[in-house]
Amino acid sequence: MPTTGPVDPEAALEQLLRPRPRMAPPLTVPESEISATAQPTGIVPDMPAQPLRREGEMLVQRVGRLHWNEEGQWPLFAFDADNRGLTEPPVVLIPNKRLEQMETALERAGLDLRFSVTGRITTFQGRNYLLVEKAQVVTDHEGL
Repeated sequence: MPTTGPVDPEAALEQLLRPRPRMAPPLTVPESEISATAQPTGIVPDMPAQPLRREGEMLVQRVGRLHWNEEGQWPLFAFDADNRGLTEPPVVLIPNKRLEQMETALERAGLDLRFSVTGRITTFQGRNYLLVEKAQVVTDHEGL
C-alpha cells in the first residue's frame, strides 16, 4: 500500500522481519549453524569451523535451499553440498524483492525448491549475510 508521509524505518524493518504464515511448516536450521564459527553440516567429522566470508564477496550461481531459523523469523540460504561432499554454513538473507520472489515461488509450488542465487556477502556482528541480486528456481536436471 502506498504511503504519502515519511516512513518509520524501525517499523518497516519490524514488519519485514515479522514471521509470515506459510503453506507448509518451514525447514529450520539451528541458530548455532548460522554463527561465524558454526560447524558445517558436512559428512566429515571433526572438521574445523568455517571462517567468515569477506565483506563484499560475490557469490555467483550458488545452488541451495531457502530455510528459516528455529523461530521462523530469519530467512536463510543453505548451500547444496559441493563436489567434495562438504557443505558450508547457511547465510542469513537480507530482505529484498528477490527474497520475496523466492518465498512466493515456494508458496506457489508448495514444496521444497532449489534456487541458483547470485549476490553479495555482507558481515555484521560476526555473521555473514547475503543480499540476493538474482535468484532462479533450479529444476532437477539443472545445477549439479
